[in-house]
Amino acid sequence: MKKLKLVQLSKSELNKKAPEAGVVAFVGVRSTNKRYYASTEFIRDFLNAGFNVKIMVHLTDESQELTRKIHDKTDDFLTWIFLVSDENDLSQIEQLKILSEVNYEMIPYFNGSNLSFFKKHVYNDLEDIVSEPVEKQAIFRRQVLNENFFGKLAIFPDGQVYSNSNFPPIGNLSTQKLTEIVFQEISNSKAWLKTRNEGVCEKCIYKNLCPSPGNYEIVIGKFNLCHVKK
Repeated sequence: MKKLKLVQLSKSELNKKAPEAGVVAFVGVRSTNKRYYASTEFIRDFLNAGFNVKIMVHLTDESQELTRKIHDKTDDFLTWIFLVSDENDLSQIEQLKILSEVNYEMIPYFNGSNLSFFKKHVYNDLEDIVSEPVEKQAIFRRQVLNENFFGKLAIFPDGQVYSNSNFPPIGNLSTQKLTEIVFQEISNSKAWLKTRNEGVCEKCIYKNLCPSPGNYEIVIGKFNLCHVKK
């Protein structure tokens, strides 16, 4: 089976409460990267208005009901996203025969007790790492900054600013200017400049062929999601 692709969703996105049992939708204007959460009952309106729509699904045993919902919502600009955490989730997806007719993605979900599932379906081995060419610019970039986190800030309603919501806040807009907070992150970075030049990856000759460390590594507490370095 092809390895599951890691997608850098934030913790808040993965934990977002669904307006409909097991399902949450987020939409984005096709010409921008902006995204908004929405109730699934308005999906058709968003599609007609020129939005890309992705529906995130927490799998249940109601495969027939889910198949009906997928059948009711098909569109070239609609993608179904399935969070998978174990073999049972993969089996349920295979039972949804209608998936051959729609756009869909599978995103691995770490629940704190399924590391063995990740080792089997997510961890890379050497063949995976060298199988796809990496641009020279990407290799240089990964040596000095984190491709997943660099330049991104999360601002919470209380003014707290995070360079990554898995780390402590780096400042507060009620007492600091945004330029000061950004300078602080650049000067003493916890996320933006987090590279593989540390930890178990530091002396690995393949480290810059791998993507920058992401939220999965942080949440799992393991710097290398691979079978190359033990």
